[in-house]
Amino acid sequence: MKLPKLHDIPMLRTLQMSAFFAVFIVSLALGCSPAQVSTIVPTIAVKGKLIRGSTGQPPGEGSVELAAVDSSGKVAFASLASDGTFELSTMLADGTKLTGAEPGEYRATYVPRMSAAQTELPEPIPGTVRIDEQSSEIELRLP
Repeated sequence: MKLPKLHDIPMLRTLQMSAFFAVFIVSLALGCSPAQVSTIVPTIAVKGKLIRGSTGQPPGEGSVELAAVDSSGKVAFASLASDGTFELSTMLADGTKLTGAEPGEYRATYVPRMSAAQTELPEPIPGTVRIDEQSSEIELRLP
């Protein structure tokens, strides 16, 4: 008597197809789902004011950018109000905008508002800025 081959038994064939389909669906679901890694970034709410040291007046429309002194890549930014005041924000790699800045030491730059006849260049602000729990209010001075 000749034994049937495994692929000739209908029930086994159905079971093989079901298993293949289940593995396919699970693989598809795992491969297409976003990573569920939660990144908690501690920030400190920071308000400040930018003035020109020579006049004590705000420099005009634009923004302030802070870049970490170390190589961590941390960046904070803010748009300037007409009186030179600002509130820092941080943008994560996934596009999430957080209020405040991560603790650390930064170099600051004033970036004038872009115009059609852009004549002003970004202007580094002398010194460094330290952001920590005690620095919720900062004053930046341009030369």
